[in-house]
Amino acid sequence: MPTPDPDRLRTALDELANALQPAALVAGRLRRASAGAAEDAAAVDEALTRAVTILKAVRTERPE
Repeated sequence: MPTPDPDRLRTALDELANALQPAALVAGRLRRASAGAAEDAAAVDEALTRAVTILKAVRTERPE
């Protein structure tokens, strides 16, 4: 079994933290972009629902 070496462990943890930092930054950007996309999708859904409602009302009011 390897003997624990505090210096090697500290170095490994520093390298691991440095390696994970870009992934954390990308994850944050993805989270913000996803939130924006969800807001955009909700706005499009609302607009389409309004348009369909208006078209149905016009169709219903139209004399046969």
